[in-house]
Amino acid sequence: MICTEIIGRLGNQMFRYAYARALQEQYGEPLLFSFKDIERQYDPQKGWENSLKYFHVKEYETYHGKSSLMRERTSLIQRIAAAIYFKISHRYDDDFYKRYQFQIKWQGIMGYLGIYGLHMGYYDYKPTKAKDKFIIGCCESEKYFNSIRSKLLEEFTPIDPPAEKNRKLYDVIANTNSVCVTIRRGDFVENKKFKQVYDVCTKSYYYRGMKEIAKRVENPCFIIFSDDIPWIKEHMDFPYEVYYEDGTDTVQEKLRMMYSCKHFVISNSTFSWWAQYLSRNTKKIVVSPNRWYNSRFQTALIRDDWILLDPDKE
Repeated sequence: MICTEIIGRLGNQMFRYAYARALQEQYGEPLLFSFKDIERQYDPQKGWENSLKYFHVKEYETYHGKSSLMRERTSLIQRIAAAIYFKISHRYDDDFYKRYQFQIKWQGIMGYLGIYGLHMGYYDYKPTKAKDKFIIGCCESEKYFNSIRSKLLEEFTPIDPPAEKNRKLYDVIANTNSVCVTIRRGDFVENKKFKQVYDVCTKSYYYRGMKEIAKRVENPCFIIFSDDIPWIKEHMDFPYEVYYEDGTDTVQEKLRMMYSCKHFVISNSTFSWWAQYLSRNTKKIVVSPNRWYNSRFQTALIRDDWILLDPDKE
């Protein structure tokens, strides 16, 4: 089986699901998911729930055992290797670069054992004969699942139809050179530890990103998406006419509106990243910060063909 603990909110959930599906296509085995991490923090109002259920995802079995999925399903050799790997890797939790340096050296043996454990970055795993495969890394690279992108476009389409209240905004998105501008705040600015790591994008970054789009797109129409629309309206003064998503939509409705746009100014957010990835526009322009973290670690999420801006520059 292809096994994984689904973690985080929708953006993170989609990465593990996408790689699990790619492995399923490779090995032809069923999916087994655990949602214990999400259940411990369950709060649908803040996105802590199984959000995959709102999309046309493939059938999967849900693990309900008392112990962890890894502990329950792994072979002895897998369990020993994972225990050593986790123990050493956790020493570098506060330094993404050192953690990556350690983890990348282990991926050959881990992949041979059927454990895909790279927390960030990409590794080209070789085929394994392991009975059960375990995804324990974040899988944050499109290289893990680009081979099934056409399938993911279908599977990450929301089950519910577009909300009637958003008809006018959908019309704007469809009939203009619409640009999705995603401004992430939330725990990036409210959580002290997260702020030190993820509070990357300044207001200036978004203004400059919109300007870069305006240089390349005739009559761009900017649509603002955020987890804090009231703050955006009060504290940001855009140099262009803009439309706002009202901030009350479900996560699946918001994602559909975002990926329906033709171009993108993204933040360092996995949710924002997925919006541009699911875009059907083959000529999309994507503006992105040139780094994802307040550190020297370079994420595999950023593409070379995007317009990359220094998020700190004024």
